[in-house]
Amino acid sequence: MAHGHPGYHGYAWYRRVVTVPSKPTSWDILGPTLVEDGYELYWNGQLLGGSGRLGAAPRLVGTRPLQFTLPSDAAGTRNVLALRVYMAPGSGVSADGGGMHSAPILAPRPMSEALHRVQWQRTIAGYIVDLIEPLMMFALIGLAFWCRPRSNHGAFLLHASIALALMAARRLNNAILAWTDLMDLATYAWLASVMWVPTVALWASAWNRWCLPPWRSIDVSAALLAVSAVVGAVIHSTSVTRASRLGFIALFVVISARIARRGSVRPLALVTLASIMAALFGGELLDTIGVLGIWFPFGIGVSRTQYVYALAIPLLAFLIVRSMPSIRSDQSADVPPDNWPGLSVDFGP
Repeated sequence: MAHGHPGYHGYAWYRRVVTVPSKPTSWDILGPTLVEDGYELYWNGQLLGGSGRLGAAPRLVGTRPLQFTLPSDAAGTRNVLALRVYMAPGSGVSADGGGMHSAPILAPRPMSEALHRVQWQRTIAGYIVDLIEPLMMFALIGLAFWCRPRSNHGAFLLHASIALALMAARRLNNAILAWTDLMDLATYAWLASVMWVPTVALWASAWNRWCLPPWRSIDVSAALLAVSAVVGAVIHSTSVTRASRLGFIALFVVISARIARRGSVRPLALVTLASIMAALFGGELLDTIGVLGIWFPFGIGVSRTQYVYALAIPLLAFLIVRSMPSIRSDQSADVPPDNWPGLSVDFGP
């Protein structure tokens, strides 16, 4: 987009004449690791492989580190390296979208193998949190079901468990897309735009049950906002989607006011609810205060949502445990107080 083709989608060719040194005799090409959205790599017109499947009906997947072995007679010759890149309609909306954002690498063996391992290590490191955090969310679900029979907030725990399962699946999709070809970009984008709808609706329903009795108006509002959000995703209407998100934020503000007024474990519940809101509505809540979308500890990109989940997960664990009556409360409930009606104790003669 930034090189003279704004708004262009579809196929593009990139070619370069490459002189391969004569020694050593074995060479590889490491494919580009950041491409919008898929590519095929050719060496002197011969297809060596690529990311996804191009053609009349392209199947686009996440760009993983790939290693291509050059022909044995490539050393000491001049050759044409060509990449056929495809960008799907609707992607690459930024001013510098499209094409290759990292270069292919010509390297001799065993250096190419070492570089390929490093690329994979960085790819795994960049998405390992998207595997760990879903596992922790499933552990939270197990904790919730263990506590539920003894909890004062069983309905909250049930709705929160379903919402956590959807959250875990959504985060796990990032790792699946980055590490495997099991999910294509179209499926990933559809899940990203639709899966948050039942997730946020279930969280609204769950927090509505932290204060008993739950308000029916909040449940109805959450259902209507969920329907409008699905409609916005289906018709690709950003205005409808944004209005639905703002409506959900307003609903959570109302729920927060209820908890602040008469909810149990108020400080912990409110802080936990705020962390869930930050995870669900980072664009509306965190962008406005200048929180960066991606941080780079140790040179590895980590999204702010991953940091928010790292805070929300232990808070939820504490809240789940606190939803159960304390042992002291249970014991005291079995002992009648001194002014219990109908109880008379006389120590006189």
